[in-house]
Amino acid sequence: AFGLSNASSGLNVNGATLSASTFRSELAAIATTPNTQCYFSYLAQVGMTPGAGGGSLAATGAAAWSNLRVEGIAIVQYVRVKFRYLPDAAALKLATSSLEGELAQAAASHCPGTSAQALDAMPSEMRTAEITAQASSLYLVSQLNSTIPLNLASMQAYYQAHRASYDTICVSVAQVP
Repeated sequence: AFGLSNASSGLNVNGATLSASTFRSELAAIATTPNTQCYFSYLAQVGMTPGAGGGSLAATGAAAWSNLRVEGIAIVQYVRVKFRYLPDAAALKLATSSLEGELAQAAASHCPGTSAQALDAMPSEMRTAEITAQASSLYLVSQLNSTIPLNLASMQAYYQAHRASYDTICVSVAQVP
């Protein structure tokens, strides 16, 4: 009973929280919407199959969604602080198209409906968060130094040469039934 009524955060990233009830509603939206479930399963490369309880996801799917949300929140925070970036309407429109394209490419025509329908089926707050994270990610990529090739060897060499420029970020996850 405490777990269902507790107002603690479902996710906490550098002080930004996503309430447990919001996180549960996102998991329920994925679990109960086959189109959204399919596209995000392919994007996360993990089966986001329904869990044992109504409106729940199996642990691997819930963990994958948690990872996607933590990553999105961290990127949004980073570009706001580092670049003072807030996406405008044009950036959000571009991000929507980009996210639809990534979903479609990841699923390669295996899902019912379209990637746009998968996004539209999400609760408003969830869809807004995903599109904002996509816009922030696109902005961040546009700020990267393009003289460094984005392949593993080049990125490792860059990291080794610039270790002092990196922060250590710790993530903890509590899995509860």
